[in-house]
Amino acid sequence: MDTIAAISTPIGQGGLGIIRITGPKAFSVIPRIFLSKKHGKRFSAKKQLSHSIHFGFLIRNNKKIDEVLMSIFKAPNTFTGEDTLEFSCHGGTLVLENALSTILENDFIRLAEQGEFSKKAFLNGRIDLIQAEAVADIIDARNTLALDAAVNQLDGSLSKTINKHKDRLISLLSLCEANIEFPEDDMEDNTKKSCYKNITKNISSILKDLNDLLSTFNRGSLLKQGINVVIIGAPNTGKSTLLNSILGFERAIVTSVAGTTRDFLKESLIIEGAVVNFIDTAGIRQAKDKIEKKGISKTLQAIEKATIVLHIIDGSRGILKNDHMVTGMLSSVKHKFLVVNKLDLGFKNNIKKGILGYKRFISISAKDGKGMNSIMSELKKIIKKQNTLYLSGKAMITSIRHKNCIERCCKELEEIITDIRKNSSEEIISHRIKSSLNYLDELSGATTPDDVLNAVFSKFCIGK
Repeated sequence: MDTIAAISTPIGQGGLGIIRITGPKAFSVIPRIFLSKKHGKRFSAKKQLSHSIHFGFLIRNNKKIDEVLMSIFKAPNTFTGEDTLEFSCHGGTLVLENALSTILENDFIRLAEQGEFSKKAFLNGRIDLIQAEAVADIIDARNTLALDAAVNQLDGSLSKTINKHKDRLISLLSLCEANIEFPEDDMEDNTKKSCYKNITKNISSILKDLNDLLSTFNRGSLLKQGINVVIIGAPNTGKSTLLNSILGFERAIVTSVAGTTRDFLKESLIIEGAVVNFIDTAGIRQAKDKIEKKGISKTLQAIEKATIVLHIIDGSRGILKNDHMVTGMLSSVKHKFLVVNKLDLGFKNNIKKGILGYKRFISISAKDGKGMNSIMSELKKIIKKQNTLYLSGKAMITSIRHKNCIERCCKELEEIITDIRKNSSEEIISHRIKSSLNYLDELSGATTPDDVLNAVFSKFCIGK
């Protein structure tokens, strides 16, 4: 295993900057670059306790380049499972670059690749692949709920669930292969039936649990991507004004000219601990040119990815043809609200309960801010419901890789039940169980292909 080094804190000015070194020769660099205030150059890592901190200087050609704290972590009780040093330097860009250059002048240390520290931890069995991905999720978390979910995953909530089902499948595989070891003519006639009945019962139970886990993906993925609130309506209904009012600053250009918004605009807020993406879209009408047609096409794509839709109409001009066109596009959207804008101008007589198929509507003046509290209140109710699962601390999946592995496992488990109904041989059932186990092993990293591993760790920063 190589010995690697990297700056582990963001580049820029700050109080502290940390450089991490890990690998079998990590401690060999100490006499070359560290001058202890207490021991001078006679400092010996072998004589020091693990997880100890030492005050001194980083030196380069016998010249002091920074005053530092050096932390010693001895294998195997380190993040990577290998000997590790961490130098807490002053947080200037030049200071850290000089310190790293000094370390890399030693030919037995090289610059770490992206995610290589976490990859070492995975390869050395300190964490599984699910937990390694959680490390990246913790770093990338944009809100409290995403951070909590990532910490739970690092703590093993998902790994424990997957390992529990792996253990059950291994037990079923042992039962099935035990029957293969003994010829049927040496056994009771009902042994196979009894075995298959037991397998079917357990596989059905595992399938239910895994399908329940799969059902968490849509909500789990929202933690990373955010909850999409799409503002949609005919041209000149006040969509851009509503976006600006929600954000509290002028993000979208507002004019009296219909069709101003050709592309969608996206801005995010933290609401009830969740990232909420507000998306202002092109007005829906019969497109007058190719550009506007493309904008409307993007609006339809945004609707498909929406968690909540705010359907806005202009109450001062009443219900028009374009409003009905918008309504027809929202049949598959679960959470949608009719927002009747321009309360300040007065509403037409046809604005009443039940319009456009909505049981009720929210009256606002996006220009004056009237009624905005009602919109935010409705949004918070839905967001709180979305948050219920996150706050429970139960295992959930937030990654498409996790989802794909579990889906393929479930498909194999379903085939096992089908094969048992056909009274297929124990060899076929055994093969199916092994296949389902392989997908769970791929999920946890036990048998994950190298290209998948490289793709996972390439998303990490160099210092992690």
